[in-house]
Amino acid sequence: MVGAIGLEPTTPTMSRWCSSQLSYAPASDELYGMSCEPQRADQQPDRPRLAQSRRRLIDPGFELRLRAAQRRRRARDGGDLTLELIHTPGHTPDHIAVWIPELRVCLAVDAVEYPIPEVWSKSASDLRMVCSSLERIQDLDARFVIPAHGRTLSPSTVNDNLSYFRELAARVENLSERELSNPELAKLMGLRLQDFVAIPADMPQQVVEFYEKCHETNLGATVRARIEG
Repeated sequence: MVGAIGLEPTTPTMSRWCSSQLSYAPASDELYGMSCEPQRADQQPDRPRLAQSRRRLIDPGFELRLRAAQRRRRARDGGDLTLELIHTPGHTPDHIAVWIPELRVCLAVDAVEYPIPEVWSKSASDLRMVCSSLERIQDLDARFVIPAHGRTLSPSTVNDNLSYFRELAARVENLSERELSNPELAKLMGLRLQDFVAIPADMPQQVVEFYEKCHETNLGATVRARIEG
């Protein structure tokens, strides 16, 4: 498939093809049984069932089951390609990335993003999970990383995302208790989004504002991690 028409022009097509092979089975199945059945084009996702499974996932025992699931992968034979499903929580509790070892391509979906990804909530546990997922993707040593938004990325974007979270933690570590309680913390000099990552001059203002909101959530989770120790 790749040899005939080349890798770069086909990345959107390849992403759609890979997505079509994935099941809409509930996320709880992925956690407990790591099951994945092929999805036919004429099948419609069971939206209510999926929504119900999402609600069931968020309970006191979730993190324990999550750690067990993170150690496993589920592979699907795609003919000339293998699809390995990797549980990469953090952006959402049931987030899954796809690794294609033959191409050394990672379909990172929302786990990796330019300029920054967003944590699911302002909780320390979600922050730990998103950083752990980034490290898992980093360890793949991918040739290309394909996100859900934007163009195909260099693997260096994974490193940049991790560096962002680490620098965020380092700066929050030096804040006083009074500063930590400031509701406008994300607007203070040295803690704004542009103080951590370069914002392209041609990025539309509404997109900048979107990522500022993501940064605010990430900062809130980092503050919570600092408070909890």
